[in-house]
Amino acid sequence: MCCLMFFFLQLDRGAISNAVTTSFLPDLGINIDDNNLGTIVFMIGFILFEIPSNVIIRRVGSNRWIPLLMVLWGTVSLSTTWINNRASFFAVRLLLGITEAGWIPGTLLYLGDFYTRAELGTRLGIFWGTITFATAFSGLISFGIFSKLDGVAGLRSWRWLFLIEGIGTIFIGFFMFFYLPNGPQHTKGYLRGPKGWLTERQERIAVARVYRDDPSKGSGHSDPVTWADIKDAITDYRLWIHCATGFFGLLPNAPLGGYLPLVISSLNFDSIFSNLLTTPLYLFSAIFMSILTWHSSKVNERALHSAFGNFFLIVGLLLVGYVPATSVDRWVRWAFLFPAVAGFLPWHGLQAAWIAANMGTTGKRTVALAMYIMSVNLASIPGSQVFRADDSPAFRRGFPIVLAISFISFALFVFQYFHYRYVNAWRDRIWNGMSEEEKAEYLKTTKDVGNRRLDFRFLH
Repeated sequence: MCCLMFFFLQLDRGAISNAVTTSFLPDLGINIDDNNLGTIVFMIGFILFEIPSNVIIRRVGSNRWIPLLMVLWGTVSLSTTWINNRASFFAVRLLLGITEAGWIPGTLLYLGDFYTRAELGTRLGIFWGTITFATAFSGLISFGIFSKLDGVAGLRSWRWLFLIEGIGTIFIGFFMFFYLPNGPQHTKGYLRGPKGWLTERQERIAVARVYRDDPSKGSGHSDPVTWADIKDAITDYRLWIHCATGFFGLLPNAPLGGYLPLVISSLNFDSIFSNLLTTPLYLFSAIFMSILTWHSSKVNERALHSAFGNFFLIVGLLLVGYVPATSVDRWVRWAFLFPAVAGFLPWHGLQAAWIAANMGTTGKRTVALAMYIMSVNLASIPGSQVFRADDSPAFRRGFPIVLAISFISFALFVFQYFHYRYVNAWRDRIWNGMSEEEKAEYLKTTKDVGNRRLDFRFLH
């Protein structure tokens, strides 16, 4: 169910990249640079309301707040159907950022109620894999709408795109109000049926196994985030390294993902057909992400798997940006996009599960995931300025910038691997050098909490 909601989130969020291949920009009297500015406006709303939204979710419950946000952003997306100028475009982008803020980290916390830390890596890989499936299907949906509905009922094709996807999002949001349970111990009632998903014995087992894996989850989502949780998160330098990695890692997605149909059309493909050609790219990306995530969970390793996924992006960018256009035909150049698109996001779910496993307490985890999602979305602000109107549609000036940024994220993944290994080894030396009495005294008297404790070991 979370993947279904995420599917519609990505459809609504990615509709712009498909719309720019139609009359969307001239109909509103804007250009690519204005569209990039719209991304910044979106991120202002998103970033300002990310942490407040996650504070609210701890008070009202994930099963209520998550569907509410979905209905709200679906309504905003639907309203895009009737915008007609630059001002209304910016207003809708701001509101969309506000209403989408908090949904992803809130959903990550919600999933954490059902799965252990070891299981969460695979589940979050599947969860984030929904992005690539949604983007693949958005190409198919856009191709169908743009080729069949342009001018129907006096609406341009891009208006039909926002109308159809907005209505679908609102419907799913209302459905989830009555379907999502408030944890594994509350699966009975509403659309889940009087018997629920689990028996009472199964509910006790489901709760106990998650609590045994992480006792901090025993407090549930009703306990508010405290200032101590916020302070613990923002003073943890390791979290800032994760945020920096996510920032640089996802920055290439803003220009390349946002204008992928336009990049494909620069290879002498029809603009409508270019939307269709994004589908195989994203389907391959989904397969690659699934395999990478599965193997990462199997061996319980995150850093090197993330670096390998990022390496695919580097290879793709080298092929796209530096193989002379005259030396290969357009289909080969399109094929060069496969590793580039596959390298967009394969590490994203792993990074979120990695952070969740390494934060230690539920309150800190709530803030940490919000900070991480803020950082990766903040990347869209500088990322939206890499591909400019005067560099369109091939973006020869923009691709070297994206490549340089990808090398930074790759280096950060490798750094995290060695850093966490060093910290774990340092703590092992101290802990193993203590007597049993000293260990017992430390556990009894220490004021260290979560991942600051000597007996905490980081996943890498």
